[in-house]
Amino acid sequence: MSSNNKYRVGDFVYFETNATAPYQIRRLDELVMTPNGVEAKVTCYYRRRDISNHLIQQAEKYYFHESDGENGEPLSELERHQIKHRELFYSRHTETLPATHIRGKCAVTLYSDVEPFTSYVNKEDLFYYRLIYDPNTKKLSEDRGSMRIGSDFQCDIQPLLTKGQEDPRFKQSWEELQWHPKNAPSNSEVDSFSTAAKGVGLYGRACDPATSLQNPYLINAAAAASRDITLQFAHDCLFKAGFDVRKAMSLLLPDGHPVVCRDELEVWSSHECALFESALEKYSKIFPDIITDVLPWKTSKSIVEFYYFWKTTERYTRRRKEKMVAKDSRLKQVYIPDYSKPNSSVLYSRTDGTERGCECCLVGSSTQWYAWGPPTLMCRLCSGCWMYWKKYGGLKNPDKRGALSVNSRPSPEQRVQDRLEARKSAAAAGANSVASSNASTPVPADSCGVGHQKAPSHHPYSEASLGSSVFRCTQPNCTKEFRSKDNLATHLSQVHTNESEVCYLR
Repeated sequence: MSSNNKYRVGDFVYFETNATAPYQIRRLDELVMTPNGVEAKVTCYYRRRDISNHLIQQAEKYYFHESDGENGEPLSELERHQIKHRELFYSRHTETLPATHIRGKCAVTLYSDVEPFTSYVNKEDLFYYRLIYDPNTKKLSEDRGSMRIGSDFQCDIQPLLTKGQEDPRFKQSWEELQWHPKNAPSNSEVDSFSTAAKGVGLYGRACDPATSLQNPYLINAAAAASRDITLQFAHDCLFKAGFDVRKAMSLLLPDGHPVVCRDELEVWSSHECALFESALEKYSKIFPDIITDVLPWKTSKSIVEFYYFWKTTERYTRRRKEKMVAKDSRLKQVYIPDYSKPNSSVLYSRTDGTERGCECCLVGSSTQWYAWGPPTLMCRLCSGCWMYWKKYGGLKNPDKRGALSVNSRPSPEQRVQDRLEARKSAAAAGANSVASSNASTPVPADSCGVGHQKAPSHHPYSEASLGSSVFRCTQPNCTKEFRSKDNLATHLSQVHTNESEVCYLR
């Protein structure tokens, strides 16, 4: 069992959701066993081709500088082109996909300013990100915190005091003395008084009907009377009485009624505890959201105090054990064998009868060819360029014209549009018009006003393939081309039954 086929939580992987589209890059957050198999909860990472050109233009300031290459050297056109294929945009959007769609591992890292861009191109399956993309709001943001500066975040620096000078801000005493060891009673006397305070608290709970209904058992009432808030109250009474035990006892029974000290754990009802636990599952420890949405009648002080008391209870211990058991029962890794099913883009035989090479590297032979782009264009890629396209979402070589556009290379649809505009320009300039009364006469490419040789310079085909005969529609403003007379005749009979109709290349 190969380690390359084992996928663990936290791995970055390729997902294939469309046989003709590039892989999607995701991070495995959780593996879940379902009746339909293993499903993966993943975090989405988007490519540049997945977001709008408007956002790409906004993010241009984060891209390259003249000395971003190795040893401060400027980046070449090819490096600039390929580096853009390695850039991702992190998002907090999650989705669930079948684990069987995993097609391999990759690595994604936060961009480091000390690393040259070329370090990402030189390693296989390595990507970087520096911006966060929100697919809901269609906005980009940086993945780093900004420094908050100002009087709201930093203290005001006061002038330096000379030796012996008093700070004018401390003329008034803001502290309240709570305890002083001078004239304090012995530890045994303090413990005896604390025990008496617990007894008074237990007696007070027994006299309170509401408390008796809430804690009908004596052991529960005794435990509540022995909590820290009762001990703190006993120490406060001793200090207020000047450590006079008799006077302090009178403070425990003002007007002959026992004082009952209750903390937040005792004040909260069982229903409020259940609401807090469910809110903690949903919001974690974001207490402002818990107060706003679940417990608006509670204060922040009450919520925080109850949280730390709640962590000492058996309910918290039991809940923590249940979470640990559930975590241990989750899938930690999954084995996905190599995908061996045939791809729908594989070309088993040529369909155009030409000697067209690879759309990217222009090679004429390959162990396997793959259809690429719109079917009407009959473009294809060799096996190496096809794998690069699937992994990195673009063609390996840049545009021959040298212009590095936002998407690094014109799409097949853009190339068709370029050819169409070139033909219209040539026709308007008085180039050789296509006017033939016989629609079935073959028109050589080199005899037309704008043939394949007149296509834009980024056209990837060889001169031999561009010189092949084609059959063009003779109707005005129609640029359809066909490889046989039969296809041209069918086109004329179906589209141009009325000579006033115009056919546009889609």
